[in-house]
Amino acid sequence: MESNVIKFDENLSLDQLQTSNMKVFNDKNKLNKIAERMVEIERAFATTGRKNTQFTSKNMSLFMLGRTPYSILHQCLAQIEQKKTALKENLYKHKKNEIKLKQKQEKLKTLEGYEKELLELEINYIISNVKDSTKYIEGSLKELAQFQEIYLQVKEANNIPDKWDELDYENAEVEHHIKQAFTQAVRDMLSTGRPDQGNLEYFDNCGIHPLAGIGECEQYIFQNTETIKACGKFPDMPHMDMWLDEMFEKYKYKSKERLQRMGITAIDKWYIYQESEK
Repeated sequence: MESNVIKFDENLSLDQLQTSNMKVFNDKNKLNKIAERMVEIERAFATTGRKNTQFTSKNMSLFMLGRTPYSILHQCLAQIEQKKTALKENLYKHKKNEIKLKQKQEKLKTLEGYEKELLELEINYIISNVKDSTKYIEGSLKELAQFQEIYLQVKEANNIPDKWDELDYENAEVEHHIKQAFTQAVRDMLSTGRPDQGNLEYFDNCGIHPLAGIGECEQYIFQNTETIKACGKFPDMPHMDMWLDEMFEKYKYKSKERLQRMGITAIDKWYIYQESEK
């Protein structure tokens, strides 16, 4: 860092602030202190640029919307689409600033005096923006890579074919919604003692009588509570996953039966995307 120039980053100087009417930071030593600390902060910026950590994305975002492989794949696709859009926007801004920078650098050669100084300030500001946008482009790429990796891991771990299609996803939706309904009902009962109105409707939507859904949850909670009292052993999440598997097997045809009573086909195949090579 040059001793006579206070650099906020490699392109922006804080020297011009000396002429302002600030009450606290009118001291050059204070400004230098902030500028010196920015060296480490600029390095640490490489850890930012994206909204969530891998823990948040993998353990929270994905499981909020489902507990089945296809629901997670679908959530990955939604996230990848968002990140792709963000990446395109950031790349557009980045390229636009680069073009603007070249134009102004060419114009700078023709100027002198105050006009040249003013344009130099503007150029330094654009350079700083280009540098900052690189951080967000890299952040979008990190998130794209993360959800691509999750997508491939889930597909491989669950023997999902490369050419899976919309019919596979539709067939898997029954499992997703039944497990989600029971998961939410258990949470409600542990929190307030009973499922809320929305979750009673969720059971109904899945073709499960609300009293049956409540009874299954009460039994699950009671059995685990008794086990805890008897031997102090607490259940783990795989234990709940096994129970949800049981609930799916027990109630998986209920939604289809409910639709059939109204003369509705569960899945109309003629207008959904299917892979002919499967």
